[in-house]
Amino acid sequence: MLGKGHAVSGAALWLTGWSWASVAGLAHPRLDVLTIGTLVTAGAALVPDLDHPDARLAKTGGPVTEWIARKVGHAGSLIHGATKRPADRPDLDGHRTVTHTLVFAVLAGAATAGLAGLADDLGRLIAALTGVPALYVFGRLLPAGIVFTLVKLGYVAARANFGGRQRRVRLLGRRRRWRKPTVVAGLAALATYVMVPAGVWWLGVAVTAGCVAHLLGDIITASGCPVVWPLPIPSTVQRYNRKLRRHEPVRVWRTWYLVGTPRWMRFSVGGPAERIVTRWIISLGVLAVAGLVYAYGWMPAAG
Repeated sequence: MLGKGHAVSGAALWLTGWSWASVAGLAHPRLDVLTIGTLVTAGAALVPDLDHPDARLAKTGGPVTEWIARKVGHAGSLIHGATKRPADRPDLDGHRTVTHTLVFAVLAGAATAGLAGLADDLGRLIAALTGVPALYVFGRLLPAGIVFTLVKLGYVAARANFGGRQRRVRLLGRRRRWRKPTVVAGLAALATYVMVPAGVWWLGVAVTAGCVAHLLGDIITASGCPVVWPLPIPSTVQRYNRKLRRHEPVRVWRTWYLVGTPRWMRFSVGGPAERIVTRWIISLGVLAVAGLVYAYGWMPAAG
C-alpha cells in the first residue's frame, strides 16, 4: 500500500477505536487526544517503511533520512539472515522485514512513551551534565519534535488523497507565508511541549496503532507481511519424492511467514483496487467521527 493509503488507515484506526470506546461509554478522550492523536497515528503509519530509501518517510530529511533508511534496511537483512529457516524466502533488500512486525510496533510505541514520560527527567539530566540550566528545555523538545515530525508527515500523506493545490497560511506578518502542514505540526508540537509529561501518555499508543495500521494495509497486498515474526509458523508444501516419483505434502516451518488475506482478496500496490480500498477507509473514518459526535452530544437537539 502506498504512503497516502497507510496514512488514512492509521487515522481511521485511531478514530474508530476511540469512537467505539466513547459510544460504549468505556472512555471519553480529550480533544487533543482525538485531533493530535489522529495526525500522529497517520504519520506513525509510515514509520515501518523506514527500511526502504524510496519511501516517503525516507525522503523527508533528504540524504540523512535516506542514509538512515538504507542502514535500517541493511539491519533488517542481517536480522532476516540470522533468524530465517530453510523454508523462508531469501531477503533481497531488507524491505518488509523487522520493521513490518508486531514486535517493532510495540517497541516503537514503548520508546515513544518512554521519551514522553521521562522528558522532564531527561531535561534535568542534560542541564546537570552540561552545567547550563537553560538546556532543561531540551528534554521536552524531544517528544515535541517527534510529534512535529509525525504530524507533518501524516498531514502531507493523508492530504495527498484529496488532490488539489495546498495553499500557504499567512502568519507573523503579511509577507511571510507558511505551509499548512508546518503550521499544524507546529501547533501540535507546542501543545505537546506544554502537556509533557503527564498529558501525552497516549503518544506511545498512537505510534503503535499507526504501525499496526501499516501492517494491516500490507497484509491485504499481494506480497503479504511477516507480522508474527519471530514466531515459527507451520505450513504445508508439495515436494517431489524421487523414490515414489510423485509429489507429497511436507510440513515446513517459517519464522518470516508472510501473513496475508486469501489471494483473491489481495491487490497490487498502487493499483485501482487500492484506490477503492482507500476510499472505503476514508468512509470508515468519517463514520468514526460521526460516532464521536454522537457520543459527546455535539449534535443539535431535535426541535
